[in-house]
Amino acid sequence: MPKKTLYLGEGITVRYFLYSKVPVNSVDIKKYPKLNNFLKRFLQEQERSERVSVDGQLYLRTQIYAAKLFPEKPGEVKIDPLELSASYPVVRSGDPFGTFGLNRNFKTKTIASETVKLQVLPLPQPVPENFTGLVGKHDFNLQFGQTKMIVNEPLEVKLTVAGGGALELSLIHI
Repeated sequence: MPKKTLYLGEGITVRYFLYSKVPVNSVDIKKYPKLNNFLKRFLQEQERSERVSVDGQLYLRTQIYAAKLFPEKPGEVKIDPLELSASYPVVRSGDPFGTFGLNRNFKTKTIASETVKLQVLPLPQPVPENFTGLVGKHDFNLQFGQTKMIVNEPLEVKLTVAGGGALELSLIHI
């Protein structure tokens, strides 16, 4: 069961898949999800297909679209559906060439995913004094340009933050 409750600023990865029992010739995305009320990071993942079993049935599962989402306010939010049309060959029974890709008859079907509702909880209270709003596991690395300084000389400092959270939503100002 996918996670249905998360905290403000907590990230969630959303992936849209196409499950098919027959080879799909082409996929055309008709309507991308709006994903309002989220800060969005679109993921550029390699397109991959794999065979999966669902309720004892074998399917070819292909990832169509993926994004990392961070809710921007508490309350109920929804992950919008993705709508696409898929073209696939129609194999006529008794046609010995239909299975070798020589079939020229195709059908197109338009389908959409379901809307998923999530509950976004506010951050627990009381908020710690030094809390910046950054939610999740992060690594901070601070590097100094030199180890010896002269009074009034500029100091070069490099701060690196690595992790899965939305730094854009935090109160950290550099």
